[in-house]
This record gives sequence, C-alpha cells and structure tokens, in this order.
Amino acid sequence: MRLSRYFLPVLKEVPKEAERGFGPRLMGFLTLLSGECHLTKRKICALAAHLGIRISLGALCKIHRLASEILEQPYEAIKESVLQGAHINGDETGWRTCNKRRWLWIGVGEAAAFFSIDPSRSQDAFKRIFGGFQNTLTCDRYGAYNTHSGNKQTCLAHIDRDIEKVTARAGLDGFIGKILSHELTQVFSIWGEFKEGRYTREELQGLMHAHVQNVESTLKVGAGIEDITKKTSRFCKNILSRFETLWTFLREEGVEPTNNRAERGLRPAVIMRKLSGGNQSEWGERFTERVLT
Repeated sequence: MRLSRYFLPVLKEVPKEAERGFGPRLMGFLTLLSGECHLTKRKICALAAHLGIRISLGALCKIHRLASEILEQPYEAIKESVLQGAHINGDETGWRTCNKRRWLWIGVGEAAAFFSIDPSRSQDAFKRIFGGFQNTLTCDRYGAYNTHSGNKQTCLAHIDRDIEKVTARAGLDGFIGKILSHELTQVFSIWGEFKEGRYTREELQGLMHAHVQNVESTLKVGAGIEDITKKTSRFCKNILSRFETLWTFLREEGVEPTNNRAERGLRPAVIMRKLSGGNQSEWGERFTERVLT
C-alpha cells in the first residue's frame, strides 16, 4: 500500500494569499468599513460576526496597519497631484491621538483631496503640509494661511457669517452690517446665475463691479468713523487688508467664492472622530490620513 495516497502533499511555500488569516478582498472590505463607512473597530468586528466571520480587535488592527502600508504610495501620489493643481481649498479641524490635541488638515483639488494630521495648527504646520504650493488657495481668514505666497481666495461664506454678528449690533454698526449683508446676498445670487450658465465671465465681472465697489466703500466707512464700535472697526479693517482676495473667483476659472469644498471634505472625518474618539497611535494617524484621502 502506498501511503502517499492517504496524505496531502506538503507545500514547500505558502501561497501569498494564504500568508494571513484573511484574504485580500475581505481585508479591503474591513478597511473600507472604517474609511468610508466610519465604523469603529468594535462595530466592524460585530458586523463581521453577523457575516459568520470571527475576527478579534487585534487582528483587525493588524489588517488596518497593513492597509496603511499598502496605501502609503497611492497617498503620496494623490497628495502630490493635488499640490500640483492650479487651485486648492484648504481647511483644518480638531483631532485627538491618545487624548492629546491634534489637527486634521485637508487639501482639496479638482479631482481629489488629501488629509494630514499634525500636532500644530500653526504657519509651520501649513508649510509642512502644503509644501511649496504656489498657486491659488481658497481658505478662511485663519492666520496660518497668511504664509501662503501665491494667490488667495478668502471664503465669502465665513465673512458673511461674521457680518451677521455686525448686523445684530445696535446703531450705526448694525446699519453697516445690513448694507454688507445685502451686497453679499446679491453677489451670491449673481454667482449662482453664472454657475447656471446665464452669463459669460465677462458679463459676470460687469454685473459684480458695482457690488464690489459698494462693499469696499461700506468697509471704509466702518473702518474710519468714530461712531463705530472697536469690534466693528477692527472687522472692517481686517477685511479691507485682504480685500483683493475676496474677488479672485471673478478672475480665475475653477475658483469658488466659498470654501465649501474643504468643509464638505472634512465632514466625514469629523463624523469618524466623534464615533471613534480619534487615534491611539502614530501608525493609526497615518492610517486615518491615508484611508480618508
């Protein structure tokens, strides 16, 4: 009797797909549940159990760590592509790692967005993340973006929200606020019609001219007369100091008057932070950056 008939052959090399306890498609699915569906690790394990797959938290962490390594090169390629674009929307939101404060930054290009977690929200952090980007940056008035040396579009939606506070003040302050609010309402309305294809860019610039002048004249009044409170005066001076950056969208194709692209891009990350509480390790930060990008 030949014993070889009753024994399976011994494999000299383990196939690549069998090196780990789970196949690549399952590991990709479990990674997607974190990055796209924003599920916590415990919820992912629970969902896997409903599918008849037993997986521990430790095994899931190993899968996510492997996924982070696999995603490193695509992440860097996407980030480089965004930073080479003609315009970027930039923003940041709070994050936590081991219960310590961090900041999650986003850069949104025409076709993709990248994320980066940094301990700081400073100008140095902006330089580390956005590197040598020299083209048009759309952002709010936060000081870290002042280091950008290229063209800039200051978010009009943020300014509009600040104008609402001026409008609520008594006396001449409120009057200044109401004029500015009315002018920006007209600006947003005309921009919406332009986006619908009702005007050419040349017609857009012509229609906006009077509103741009009215905003500038009103800000100069708010910054220059004595009967205005210090808060309103400082606000008007601040906007005047960056006045040209309010209207870049009138001149450059593809630039929006608001920073909604970046704010919408951050929303999934904010949901993830609220559900998971952030990260517990440095490699977890890299996983978060790469899986959200």
